[in-house]
Amino acid sequence: MAGATKDLWTQVVDQLSQTQKNSSDFNAIDWQCHKRVDILRDVLTLVRARQQECLDRRWKLSHNGQTVVLHEYLDKAALWVKRFIEVGDACVQYDTAHMSLPWGGIRFLLRVVVSDIETMACMMEGVEAMAAVITRYAIYERVYLGRASSVQKELEDAIKAMYVDVLMYLLTARRYFLKSKLSEGPQSVPIWSFNIFMPRCT
Repeated sequence: MAGATKDLWTQVVDQLSQTQKNSSDFNAIDWQCHKRVDILRDVLTLVRARQQECLDRRWKLSHNGQTVVLHEYLDKAALWVKRFIEVGDACVQYDTAHMSLPWGGIRFLLRVVVSDIETMACMMEGVEAMAAVITRYAIYERVYLGRASSVQKELEDAIKAMYVDVLMYLLTARRYFLKSKLSEGPQSVPIWSFNIFMPRCT
């Protein structure tokens, strides 16, 4: 389980272009080293606060003929965070700095203050989807990487490609939701169209 599995997120960041790493979006998110338990505690606290906010406001809306209840996204996100904690508790290498990268981006999204229900719904959908991807792929790393296999390199490359998608989503989400928050008047692009940029595996 050592080697590649331990630092895939760090390898992914190294693959980003210098322009991407120097961007205001990248540097505004707290990607710095944190103990896993600290950043996940922050994320879980923010998820619970957002859950309560959605419950208090009784936020739900209709989208594509279906009723969307916002707190349900957060219920699922909380379960994914708890599952990731369980995975990390069983595998010591997940207490390293690289695992703070994606959770730092999710924490940023949870801290963005929005009052528009459609913007909030889109944001919470993204938070739940990213929490799911990060946790699922941590499990894939633990189960499948580190074994002698003829397809290990291909699997590692596929996981890193998904991690790139996750980071790009988080960076794009920051820019999009801040623009939505600061803009006046109707959006030129429907807010729900943003989440087409989520990784395909979701």
